Amino acid sequence: MNTSKYDVIIGLEIHIQSKTESKMFCSCSTNYFSKEPNINVCPVCLGLPGALPVPNKRAIELCILLGLATNCDIDNEIHFDRKHYFYPDLPKGYQISQYKKPICSDGYVDIKDENNKTYRIEIERIHQEEDVAKSTHHIEQSTGMEYSLIDYNKSGIPLIEIVTKPNITSAYQAREYANKIRQIVRYLGISDADMEKGQMRCEPNISIQEKGKWEYKDGKILAIGEYQLNPKSEVKNIGSISAVEKSILYEIERIEKELEEGKKIIQQTRGWNADKGITEFQRSKETADDYRYMPDPDIPIIEISDEDIERISEDIVELPNEKKERYLTEYSLSEYDSNVLTANKNISEYFEDIVKILSTEMDTLKAAKATSNWITGAVFSISNDNKIEINEDNIPKQS
Repeated sequence: MNTSKYDVIIGLEIHIQSKTESKMFCSCSTNYFSKEPNINVCPVCLGLPGALPVPNKRAIELCILLGLATNCDIDNEIHFDRKHYFYPDLPKGYQISQYKKPICSDGYVDIKDENNKTYRIEIERIHQEEDVAKSTHHIEQSTGMEYSLIDYNKSGIPLIEIVTKPNITSAYQAREYANKIRQIVRYLGISDADMEKGQMRCEPNISIQEKGKWEYKDGKILAIGEYQLNPKSEVKNIGSISAVEKSILYEIERIEKELEEGKKIIQQTRGWNADKGITEFQRSKETADDYRYMPDPDIPIIEISDEDIERISEDIVELPNEKKERYLTEYSLSEYDSNVLTANKNISEYFEDIVKILSTEMDTLKAAKATSNWITGAVFSISNDNKIEINEDNIPKQS
């Protein structure tokens, strides 16, 4: 990229499927992965006329928990809105979401940037909504006819959307932020955040502006003088954390090339093609007006007391950043070892269990270093060679 001429501006939207037993507005099971299609459905998640939604209390609590963990302000009133658009995966013709009054707002998450400096990613809002059905597209081999199938088991799954302010300045920062959010929701038990299963989805928004002709003020990008801001592009179909970075780098190069060629930049939605390593045009990007938001008349305003918020806050555990700092000071571990051991909650708990046992026979610092070397060496080697994910089911626990 021509860094002397252009600035990169990135916002990131992350969707997280909440780990609840039932769906957001009905009692149907959320267990849809690898299940027979269209068995966990009811009139509510099928959008049948006359069916009334009942909000899932636990899902709302998990949304608030994430807001507290990311330093957000929590609203004491919860409002749900209807987001209208027409697509087969949305049988009602609208999605129940939140628009003007999100549950959580004005938060932040600190990451380490490319220079290992602390950089603060600002969060505009975290709101609660419902997921849509799963569409799969096929081609009939004998005739070449294209057709689609829809599984409504996924329709109505509780979905948390986290929206940053546009203060991300590089693809690296976006990747690190997405990884940090995944760590937080896993630590808190909000979600497994498995991107291959669609439990976490990342959608970056990218724009490129000329240096010195724009400013960042009150969470918004503003033009200076008569400069016209270039539109942004949104990228979907991202299946991994690494693809967040790759797709943004591709978009930066694509947009800059169009600017240099004097082409008109249009606001659009593009899809990431992992096989080709490129983004592909899908459609012109919608605006909020296109969705015709309106308050949902079937769901009354829900009051959340300060006492409720305080009770929910008691579920906040020691998060990766705090745990890493403790490992640096309490165990004198290296920055690298502290990062590796705190990336996964199960690994960090296993590490501390072993240190506790060994500390009865040797110095705690020596026990920590020996345990760290063993886990990051032998344990990780076995895990990688056998493609075994280290989790609470295959790590022995000390009682």
